[in-house]
Amino acid sequence: MTELDWKCTPEDVLAHWPDSLPLAALVTGAGHGGHARLSMLAVPEETVECRTHEDALAALARAGTGGTWCVAASYELARAFEPKSLPRARMPDDGWPLATLVRCGARLELDHASGRWTAHGDAGALAAELGGRMREGTLAAGTARIEGLEPDLAPGAYERMVDESVRLVHAGDIFQANVAQRFSARWSGSRRTIMRAAFAAARPRYGAWIETPTHALASMSPELFLDVDRGSGRVATRPIKGTRAAHEPASELMASAKDAAELHMIVDLMRNDLGRACVPGSVRVASARELERHETVHHAAAEVRGTLRPGTGLVDLLRATFPPGSVTGAPKVRAMQVIDGLEPCARGPYCGAVGLVSPVRIALNVAIRTIALAGGDGRGGALRYLAGCGIVADSDPRHEHEESLHKSAVLVRTALAVNATGAPRASAPSAPPAPPPCAGAPG
Repeated sequence: MTELDWKCTPEDVLAHWPDSLPLAALVTGAGHGGHARLSMLAVPEETVECRTHEDALAALARAGTGGTWCVAASYELARAFEPKSLPRARMPDDGWPLATLVRCGARLELDHASGRWTAHGDAGALAAELGGRMREGTLAAGTARIEGLEPDLAPGAYERMVDESVRLVHAGDIFQANVAQRFSARWSGSRRTIMRAAFAAARPRYGAWIETPTHALASMSPELFLDVDRGSGRVATRPIKGTRAAHEPASELMASAKDAAELHMIVDLMRNDLGRACVPGSVRVASARELERHETVHHAAAEVRGTLRPGTGLVDLLRATFPPGSVTGAPKVRAMQVIDGLEPCARGPYCGAVGLVSPVRIALNVAIRTIALAGGDGRGGALRYLAGCGIVADSDPRHEHEESLHKSAVLVRTALAVNATGAPRASAPSAPPAPPPCAGAPG
């Protein structure tokens, strides 16, 4: 490890990252303290894409035993742990893997608490090149365009999904379900231009970027799924339930009995999930409900902590907790069955988890506020973005639809910023044909 005399943000470094150099990144857009204190920019030295559950579990087990990895696990990986949770057994569409793992070689890390940059692995030449580019003002090239952004569902369809969820709550079938709708567009140009605009729009607490030749993921998540200190075995999760637009008074959110009830249900669920992997008696609620302010929304969050049983590996922990309870519902398995029956498409990366697996730490987000890009630079392709809401007994379909739109504000901001760069339009027709809503998703 080498300390760097840098006084810059991760966004500054990303703006100068050479286009020819591969990139994996974990970015917290500001020093949010506590868990969100590390940013890491790395040159991948190995990429593993898994399209079967068996391969995904084997790759995650390998990552959990050595090396520093950025990982992305799709929501449908849940079927490897509980087959009954997703009865249709469909795979993510657009060719998305069930899991993508990137082993990080030369890497640069920023500890936001101390403001200190350090270089790890064989990162001396990388740090020197980037330092030179920042001094000379040599920016990354590339422009991009996002066009045809529309919801996949017909008008009124999401409200009907909410209505059905409420009916099932009143029937005693579930207590809560997190139901999402998908937005699609076409993109062209540079994927990293979209990533940089997304991070600027959201300033995410748990941002991540993973790219392969055919896919890229820009996660702007505000939510922590799992944070594990592997030395002590301490684990924490911070579920979010309750949202208001940033221009609305936060007091309205904190006074809402409905939003408080949503969060309390998920806190109980996460206590139970962590309890499956933790030392008996160690799981506790560190914070029952507190306000979090983000770039485009207010959220209410809680924190649950525990101590893992000795010998608990990454796959063991995921088997107990994946996918995150805040994006499924309660009871968890039945809520997932309801979601699978209502949502017309597999979720893919959305509502899975993205983050860091290293010998000293596991830090995974809940993959919400996540832009999934299918296609490569120079070719373009499909852009997908999903937004969901927790549905309980007194949910109002119109309000839930409005909340899903609030959660899409960062995507709209990203598209506006990207299109302002003036990318050539030739590679992306102004009115592209809409892709089939569930292309490649069997069942």
